[in-house]
Amino acid sequence: MVVTGANYELTPRATNWTDRLAELRADTRGALMVEYSVLIGAVAIAGSLGLVVVGLALVHSFDFVRGLLLCPIP
Repeated sequence: MVVTGANYELTPRATNWTDRLAELRADTRGALMVEYSVLIGAVAIAGSLGLVVVGLALVHSFDFVRGLLLCPIP
């Protein structure tokens, strides 16, 4: 007996663990969400690293210019 729903099929529980493992491998309902989560995580890490690199360079540049502007003797 197979009960069909909107986007998935619900099958009865397997009787042993090997059949259940085969059912879990065949079930791909959450695969797309996992792929997008990994992609978003990778973009977030890359963006954070880029922000740190640019931010440190910007802070050093700001300190240099501030030192030049506040220097008593030009």
